Amino acid sequence: MKYISKNLAHFYTALCLFFVLSATANADGFVKVNAMLNNVITGLHTVAIATATLAGLWVGFKVLFRGEALMEMKNVIIGAAIIIGIAEFVAMVIT
Repeated sequence: MKYISKNLAHFYTALCLFFVLSATANADGFVKVNAMLNNVITGLHTVAIATATLAGLWVGFKVLFRGEALMEMKNVIIGAAIIIGIAEFVAMVIT
């Protein structure tokens, strides 16, 4: 009986160590995934900012220097709004 209880104590000790060590190993994996997702979010914000800037410059140039109406630029404005909206929505969902 003493032998069984001694082996059982060793088993429980090993089991506890396994769970503690595996939890720290999993935490390291989550840190890497979180870092990668933060990089994706940064990239999405960059795409949104670049799209807004380029669309604003394009529409501004066409309206101010070429004398075109804003109504003619609606496709550019709507397209930029869709790209910006999708990029920011995906960034929000990831976080």
